[in-house]
Amino acid sequence: MKFIIVLLTSMFFFSDCTSQKENINETKKTIFGDQKLKDIHSEFIKDCKSYHMYSITKKHLRVIDYQPLGFGYWGITFPESAVIVIDTTFMDSKEILYVVVYHELAHFYLKAQHERFCGLCIMQPKITEEDAKKIYDNIEFHKQWLFRSNYLTPYLSNELEIGY
Repeated sequence: MKFIIVLLTSMFFFSDCTSQKENINETKKTIFGDQKLKDIHSEFIKDCKSYHMYSITKKHLRVIDYQPLGFGYWGITFPESAVIVIDTTFMDSKEILYVVVYHELAHFYLKAQHERFCGLCIMQPKITEEDAKKIYDNIEFHKQWLFRSNYLTPYLSNELEIGY
């Protein structure tokens, strides 16, 4: 049943967002499902600017929203549709929310890829709440690594980026 809900949600986002002819970079504003998401997004944009990535900060997301994803994912990014979906169903801490949203924003804005061998980093493919707390406790180091390692690829991907 959860698979059908995820499939229908995905079809809705794809049909609604990709059928429109407007360029996602011309979207009037970014839309958020929650103030906490807006705050994390604002911090991400501020961090982009501090690393002199001004051009990518003009890209806007149509939706960041809470949705039950199933399949064990915390978040998922649809770059072409400019949609990020975050599943907060079992997120019990601010740290996991922060790291997951930051991870998905990195997929969208930086075209960041998963780092399978990083040990403990924002772009690792799977994360636990315990790992998220460790990353959050040393977040400035992890942000520095993220922005420096992705400095040359701040463009939207044409592929579906699956997050945590």
